[in-house]
Amino acid sequence: MMRTFTIILIFGLITTAYPIGVGIILGEPTGLSFKSWITEINAIDFGIGWSFTRERIHLVADYLFHFPEWIQEPNWYPYLGLGGRLKMKRTKEEEWEFNLGARFGIGIEYIYQRFGFFGELYPVMDLVPETDFDLEGGIGARFYFRK
Repeated sequence: MMRTFTIILIFGLITTAYPIGVGIILGEPTGLSFKSWITEINAIDFGIGWSFTRERIHLVADYLFHFPEWIQEPNWYPYLGLGGRLKMKRTKEEEWEFNLGARFGIGIEYIYQRFGFFGELYPVMDLVPETDFDLEGGIGARFYFRK
């Protein structure tokens, strides 16, 4: 399984014309962050993290719309994101509890050479198994494999 994932990751890094970033995010949740630009102003963002306040694993994925014209300075990329979140927690009965929700947020990233530094805030509406509201966000950094 790990070998297949590594081959797919290397193939993706070699064949893409746009930058791919890998890094960390500190906040709620704290974990790994992956960003793949698919055009000059759009990207897909993935994350896996741990919520220290609720002791859950979070998987997130967002489609990002960047608006560089909002800030007339080079290297700044404000964005709006739309996506989803899956929360998982192991219960005392050794079963998995799942929550599925929708995310809509705002963020900004500063990219200097191959390094990106970002902050973001995402309100979340859980839909399954029940409706609930939450707030996620944090600050982070990524290394980009292509400039």
